[in-house]
Amino acid sequence: ILNEFPGIALTFHPLDFYFLPFVEEAEKEAYPEAWNTSELLQEIYNIRSHFFVMLRYGELIGYAGFWDLVDEAHVTRVTVLPPYRRQGFARPLMKNLIKEVSASGLEAIRLEVRETNYRAILLYLTLGFRPVRYRNGYYRRTGENALEMFKQLEPHEISVKKGMDEA
Repeated sequence: ILNEFPGIALTFHPLDFYFLPFVEEAEKEAYPEAWNTSELLQEIYNIRSHFFVMLRYGELIGYAGFWDLVDEAHVTRVTVLPPYRRQGFARPLMKNLIKEVSASGLEAIRLEVRETNYRAILLYLTLGFRPVRYRNGYYRRTGENALEMFKQLEPHEISVKKGMDEA
């Protein structure tokens, strides 16, 4: 539970079969390139995938995920459901993602964001991400460009990797 919103309990849970239909429906609303059931199931079964949902009083507010690419995390999704957008929920969602990346023993995060998604870009900048390059035509269905961003975790954000703290 994060205290970003005093009096509002936000909880985070790994994606599982219970949440699958809710996330699948949200995907259809949020993305022209929505993931289908099969793709979401891969996020549950893939040992390199870390995908979680954010709930408020048991209701799905958003979800996010990343892949552990050995030396860094690659963000696959950051989604706040439409009724909850522009209310500040993306920040705790991203803060939890950063915490999960750190807990996985990774020290860097890479993501792509639509170049026209100014609010998301501003959020990522305030969380320490830096622009790396533009990726022309990155989003195949729409042909939109993406801004690739990168964050090296700060020392205070890094967890000791499991097994390393016993040496």
